[in-house]
Amino acid sequence: MPSSPWSNNLSIEVAGEKISLKKFGEYLKDREWRLNHLYWIKNDQGDRILFQMNWAQKTLFDKLWFLNVILKVRQIGITTFFCILYLDDCIFNGYDAGLIAHTLPDATRIFDTKIKYAWDNLPEVLKAQYEVDTNNARELRFKIGDVVSSIYIGTSLRSGTVQRLHISELGTVDQRYPDKAEEIRSGALNIVHKGQIITIESTAKGQTGIFYDICKGAMDLKQTGKKESEMDWRFFFFPWYLHSEYRLVGEYIYPSDLTDYFRKLELSEGLILDWEQKNWYFKKRQTQGDSMLSEFPTTPEEAFMASIEGSYYGKQMDLALAEGR
Repeated sequence: MPSSPWSNNLSIEVAGEKISLKKFGEYLKDREWRLNHLYWIKNDQGDRILFQMNWAQKTLFDKLWFLNVILKVRQIGITTFFCILYLDDCIFNGYDAGLIAHTLPDATRIFDTKIKYAWDNLPEVLKAQYEVDTNNARELRFKIGDVVSSIYIGTSLRSGTVQRLHISELGTVDQRYPDKAEEIRSGALNIVHKGQIITIESTAKGQTGIFYDICKGAMDLKQTGKKESEMDWRFFFFPWYLHSEYRLVGEYIYPSDLTDYFRKLELSEGLILDWEQKNWYFKKRQTQGDSMLSEFPTTPEEAFMASIEGSYYGKQMDLALAEGR
């Protein structure tokens, strides 16, 4: 936490509101206030927007454990959340943080639009408290008094130690870059000591790989109702139907297999979707096809039923064999 240089006589604008520096200094002690009022990011359209936690991000904020594995629907801001959360930990708590993306272009984009951009857009009076090294294209290093901390993003981490580690789209790394996935298992996961925080998030990519293994173990433990230890993974699942944006107004006639699917969810899961949710799912499935299971899952089990990339021709071969061709 920065020292208290705040004057009673001056005011600054924070998140569109003018407040005194004294009040600002008091607010800075509240981590949740900081996350919802200090940080600006670029959205997918390139617009400057204030970061404020959505429903999924707030769930993670409230229930974060030491080891966390997150199976989720597309486009609900999980990586963005951990970029901001861990940047905040570096600035205010002096922690070192690492983030792993599955490709170098993704790492660069995330760093530029969510980490460095968030730092650059903090109030000047706050940034002035730190010495900052921005010479590295994907790292920020902070110094305040005797405390030095850093946040780095890349495609792997093997050296040094960090207190916060986030791994994005590990299921995709499993599928496309198995050697890199093994390097993450043997390298990155071992540079975070017990009692610190690791977060892994991904969509599912079949029933193989490190992400599936970790999810399966965490799901099995959750079903027992036992409390996780510091070395157990906590399982989070964020399905499509909890996201308020996934709705569509209109009247549509669904194919029989989709009607059966919705009925099965009611019977087996007790899940009753409204018409706007069903409409959205119907229209989205028209373009996504079988990938709906992994990209926009309704249950964790169906997420891992999804066919892995390249299995399309396997389906055609099965049909040819069944028809005697």
